Amino acid sequence: MADKALLRLHRVTELFETGREMIISDRDAEPVLVWIAKLNTFQRGDAQRDASAVRARRVAGLSDDSDEMRAIKVRLATMTQDQKLEFILAPKESQAYLSGHEDVRADPEWKDRIQLMERSESLITGGNPPTDKETEALITIQQDYAAAVEAAAAERMKEFRHDFEGVKAAELDEQYLDVARSNLGSNAFFEEFQRCELFYALRDCEAKRKKGGDYDHTSCTHQRLLPSKAAINDLPEDFIERIKNVISDNAITPGEAGNSDAPANSSESSGQQNSAEASPSSTQTET
Repeated sequence: MADKALLRLHRVTELFETGREMIISDRDAEPVLVWIAKLNTFQRGDAQRDASAVRARRVAGLSDDSDEMRAIKVRLATMTQDQKLEFILAPKESQAYLSGHEDVRADPEWKDRIQLMERSESLITGGNPPTDKETEALITIQQDYAAAVEAAAAERMKEFRHDFEGVKAAELDEQYLDVARSNLGSNAFFEEFQRCELFYALRDCEAKRKKGGDYDHTSCTHQRLLPSKAAINDLPEDFIERIKNVISDNAITPGEAGNSDAPANSSESSGQQNSAEASPSSTQTET
């Protein structure tokens, strides 16, 4: 029993420690590398807690008499009711899209087709590829699924719009200000979350290039490279952007961690994550 537990712990630890090297400079005979570690659920949870605190601090500072909210009110006074409504509804588009996925997945008629889409890749890697006809059928299923999600999302957006029928102008203005304040808070959330990710991910790397172009990490300890998050402020902006791209590619979800017993981050465990936090592209900034 103890041996099985140790083996399981080793597999989980190995998963959490995976990542990839990133070449900083290859001008010399031996390239200069850093290691970009794949964050585990504990680290992502910590990043989310810090980011949530920053968001709360940001929103707390957006009082009605703050310079930013005054500027937003000036712009609000120049907008039509339709423009205000579009702004209010914009963050709900991602929520409607997620609801569309949930609606389709809850439909019994989609059960077998969804399972096929989810398991197709593992079947291929397991040595059981589809025939040409089966591939064509799978593509059609994927297209039909996308269309079903779009249709369900459109229905949700109609429901959201219906909720605003007959709303008085003053109430619409208040909701506009609430959304503007929330968007600014979400922007602060994302900025801090990415800073935390970078702090955890950036590691020292002493790998040596092997024949064939791969790297030998035998001598690496992959120790954390930055002494604190404050040190991020001293890094070149283009370097930070390159790291963010690699982190995005390496992102690990609680599902990928398998049966690790590692807790999900607070939003994933509670199901209360703001739709704007789920996707930076869904955050609309008031200017």
